[in-house]
Formats: sequence, C-alpha cells, structure tokens
Amino acid sequence: MTPVLQSRFGPMYAVELHRSETGDRYDRVSEVRQRGTGLLLLDSRMSIRVSALPAAMLDALRNTDTPFGQLLQGAGIAARSVSREITRLAGEDGAPDRLGRRHIIVDAATDAPICDLHEVLNHAEVLLAAAGPMAGGIRHGA
Repeated sequence: MTPVLQSRFGPMYAVELHRSETGDRYDRVSEVRQRGTGLLLLDSRMSIRVSALPAAMLDALRNTDTPFGQLLQGAGIAARSVSREITRLAGEDGAPDRLGRRHIIVDAATDAPICDLHEVLNHAEVLLAAAGPMAGGIRHGA
C-alpha cells in the first residue's frame, strides 16, 4: 500500500510499537504517519518470513523509520498482494468504524510468501485532513 499512500499523502514514516523475533518470523506492530504533519494514516500488524528478505533490508526495517513497502521497492524486490480481504474494525466509544485489509505479500517471481499483513486506515476525517489540497481525489463517505 505504500506507493498508493505516498501518492495521496506524500512522504511517510513508520513508528514501531512492538516487535518480536522467533525462528524465521519477525512480527511487528507499527503506525504509519505522514512525515510533514505526524498525522496517523494507518495501523499495521505484520508477520514477516525472515528467510524471504535480504539481511540488509531486515536491518533497515529494525533500525529506520522507512515503511515496509518502500523498503521492498528500495531492495528491488518485486512483490504482489494475494488473499486480500477487506476488514472493518468497530469504533470504540462512539467513534466510527475503521476500514482495513488483510493480505499476504508474495515474491512476484516465485510466489514465495514474504509477509502476512493487516493494515487499518485511520478515520476518513483524518485522512482528508492529511490529503490537504489533494483531498478532492479521495471519496468521502463512499
């Protein structure tokens, strides 16, 4: 989703909230925020197959704030999304529901799984504010 988000919201960064590493799995919970404003764009949970990625990319994931999709592009890894499903996270205390998607990212050449990813977008009002003058391209309430 990183290229699509960047086209709408400009530069972004990831804030790691939690991580664990066990065997061939690197699990991470993070937020993706707009660099210029710090606005939260989405929450992310990912489970990465360590053996599917170069060590340098894993080091960058552990030690930089670069979003995962941007790291994949930078490492020259052609990837695609499979098994996509749209999710709805119920709002708490009267807050509106949030939409997201769960999918698996695979190596485009081999179909080998790289990452199981669940992303949940922030509320529409925040996304519209983050889009600023580009908000006309985002359908509100659709």
